[in-house]
Amino acid sequence: MSPELDLIVVGGGAAGVTATRRARALGLKTLLLDEQATPGGNAYRNIDHNSGSEPRLTAALGAAYLAGRDVIGECSGTNADNWSNVQVWHLDQSGMVGILRDGRAEFLQARRVLVATGAMERPVPIPGWTLPGVMTVGACQTLLKSSALVPTAPTLMAGRGPLLLLTACQLLALGVPVRAVVMSTPWWQYLAAGLRELPAAVRMSRSLAEGLGWLARLRRGGIPVYDGAESLSVIGSDQATGLEFRTGRRLHRLDGNLILLHEGIVPDTSLTMASDCDQEWDEQQLCWRPKTDPWGRTSAATIFVAGDGARILGAAAAPLSAALAALAIACDLGRISTQERDRRARPLRTELARHQRFRRFLDALYPPPRTIRGGIADSTIICRCEGVTAGDLRQVIRLGCLGPNQAKSFTRCGMGPCQGRMCGLAVTEIFASECNREPQAVGYFRIRPPVKPLTLEQFAGAAPMSDAPLSRDMVMLAANGNSSRLMTSE
Repeated sequence: MSPELDLIVVGGGAAGVTATRRARALGLKTLLLDEQATPGGNAYRNIDHNSGSEPRLTAALGAAYLAGRDVIGECSGTNADNWSNVQVWHLDQSGMVGILRDGRAEFLQARRVLVATGAMERPVPIPGWTLPGVMTVGACQTLLKSSALVPTAPTLMAGRGPLLLLTACQLLALGVPVRAVVMSTPWWQYLAAGLRELPAAVRMSRSLAEGLGWLARLRRGGIPVYDGAESLSVIGSDQATGLEFRTGRRLHRLDGNLILLHEGIVPDTSLTMASDCDQEWDEQQLCWRPKTDPWGRTSAATIFVAGDGARILGAAAAPLSAALAALAIACDLGRISTQERDRRARPLRTELARHQRFRRFLDALYPPPRTIRGGIADSTIICRCEGVTAGDLRQVIRLGCLGPNQAKSFTRCGMGPCQGRMCGLAVTEIFASECNREPQAVGYFRIRPPVKPLTLEQFAGAAPMSDAPLSRDMVMLAANGNSSRLMTSE
């Protein structure tokens, strides 16, 4: 067992690094755990290397990416305080964290844990989305930033949201043959968002101008931009060869060998769900998020969440919520008074409110697609790990299946390597639609440890946790010795 820590921070993005810095400045013994080799998260991935060694790539990624050097900066402390290449596979409400480091599982203990794992792309199944040649925009971003891999194939981009437009401009600057950008946002949505939330957007005029600039850059580059696309499907049998969609009554078929899809981002709730923190369904954004108070405290007093893992506000807002969480944790542990906490929090809350207002504009401008709840074809694959289709799920619902967890037993949906990350939201929505129930009532897959795949050999090497009691799930995990690789199951 590790010596007791005041705080373990999970995730080395903008939120995690900021929380670590703030917590250490407040006198908390803090350990930062990051899955990547260097801090940066998704937004600023590999920023130190790229800004020094990949000038063309860095220039194409833009000023917002380059600003990550200042946001991430130097995380004070030695290598003993900042652990990289670490996978967190377990978290419970006692403050026990299970990690995989250097091929060996071990347990850590802290008085508080801050989850700063950020967001993940919203998986939206469409016909053909499992074909070779289809990727998400986020995966393309990862390849660009981590390995400087630039696509060379004729590329089509489809979906909605700021990241779609930003990435299209980045690829254009890198000379990628982008054939078209297909926006699934209907034209009237722009008008509705403008009428409802434009005053808030005007207050963030720099961000608004940046988004309009992306559209202008694409048009200057001769890239066709289609608005209001519906009924998207990928063309191809063994390989993606194009994209088909409708705008109004017109059917379009575009050729392309690389299809990049993006329908926005949602909080990564894996760890908060695995630790039984209360979750709530966000009806506007059609996703789960952990219930938190204004300081990021979850229903478990020991666990906090900061950044996009709590609510999608963007990379610029993540350090603000992380700083608030650090203040609350320091107050909880007696390092500062309630009055001092509140005094330091006031300017942070003022700035955070600006980002929240602009986010309301973006949420109104790019609402998530609602096709899953009513219009997805039976033949469309929902669980790509196990090959389960929407029709398979509807069939077991008609047989009396009551929810996502029972659907695991019927279909194995959610039991593959991704452990439901790619299909979970769609499964919840299909059940809600077919059973005429609210998603909050339908629920989600029961997430059990290990959250990340772990071999029995790795788990067997974990040091015992002294007097710390093992949770029921951990006891089940330890007893599950009939498999060489331990995965989540119900």
